[in-house]
Amino acid sequence: MKYDINQIASILGVKDNNLYSAEISILLTDSRKLSNPSETLFFALETKNNDAHNFINELYDSGVRNFVVSKQLPQWKSFQNVNFIKVNNCLLALQKISIYHRSLFDIPIIGISGS
Repeated sequence: MKYDINQIASILGVKDNNLYSAEISILLTDSRKLSNPSETLFFALETKNNDAHNFINELYDSGVRNFVVSKQLPQWKSFQNVNFIKVNNCLLALQKISIYHRSLFDIPIIGISGS
């Protein structure tokens, strides 16, 4: 399933009319798993040990042009034809998109647990 970048911005509550046209089919949180850069939206998640904002330059060089970020670094100003969707918390943004996507389907959810 593909989403328009403006639709994603709307789901996240971001009002940005300056986004370049893009269709997104892949939500990426691990830069090492990049497979289709032109349809990828990268979420720059921050953890105690790492900050994925540090991988944006590498992903840009690999062809990714769509990012969800919680901060902006000066070196990104030179990037061309790129979409930065600025949010307060990238993990919450990813969760919002997941909730929206799940709401499109009327199927039961089954949880399996055990040891």
